[in-house]
Amino acid sequence: ITARKGDSFYLEAQVSNTDNTPFDLTEYSVVTMHVTTNTGKPVLNLSTDTVLSGNSNFTKIIKPGTITVPEATSGKIIISLDFSTTDSVNNVTYQNTDIPVGSYKYLLYISNNTDKHTVLNGKLKIVI
Repeated sequence: ITARKGDSFYLEAQVSNTDNTPFDLTEYSVVTMHVTTNTGKPVLNLSTDTVLSGNSNFTKIIKPGTITVPEATSGKIIISLDFSTTDSVNNVTYQNTDIPVGSYKYLLYISNNTDKHTVLNGKLKIVI
């Protein structure tokens, strides 16, 4: 995946069974995306789980970015991140996509109380 530094980001992932039918995500309550440096240092975290989204182990925590599953039986996962957003309650503006230019590792997974499955993993390249 290649993204421009400072741009908004949108990614739609289709999870399918081996017979190419949509994978039913109904049993998986959490979808999470971690991005780390090549040495494993956390860069950002995005999750449908508010506890994981606020994980202080991550140096860049995406505040209003979203991961959504529009319809669980469709197998579709949407990751959307605006360039910047303002939290009017705390009067803070987040520069969501201000990640340094470079190559990173990413992992997108689904989980519930007993299972965790990797959906996508690979490299995320941030370019000028």
